[in-house]
Amino acid sequence: MPRYYLHLRDGTDEVLDPEGLEMPPDAVPGIALAAARDCMAEDKIAAAERSAVAEVRARAAAAAAAAAAALIAEAHDADADRAMVDQTIAGLGRTH
Repeated sequence: MPRYYLHLRDGTDEVLDPEGLEMPPDAVPGIALAAARDCMAEDKIAAAERSAVAEVRARAAAAAAAAAAALIAEAHDADADRAMVDQTIAGLGRTH
């Protein structure tokens, strides 16, 4: 029985089949189509996973930024701003 190597190409990527499969010639189109569908499904799943991870990272970053802003706002009011500005202005004339 002949051995067929089902290499897949999509224009940018190439997946080589180093082992091949022994099959009758009339089975090749159906098996090749099933292999291509499997590969495309895996790519689609991987893309969805990457998108989900990116979304979780973005939400985590937004939550961390909001939490940091809230903590800064709690501990740093107008009086603290005024004192910091006054101290900075007072120190402008000094040399270190």
